Amino acid sequence: MAELSQHYQVHPNQISAWKAQLVERAVQVFGGEAVDPERVPIVKELHA
Repeated sequence: MAELSQHYQVHPNQISAWKAQLVERAVQVFGGEAVDPERVPIVKELHA
């Protein structure tokens, strides 16, 4: 994360925020079917 932050001159928190958004919306971003967010398990819960 530190290398990315330095290379692209953005704050590490911004990269974390972008990653979280991608994880939440990856299906929509890459052209999959629309998914009801209530039915998709949250990644943090899966890691727990």
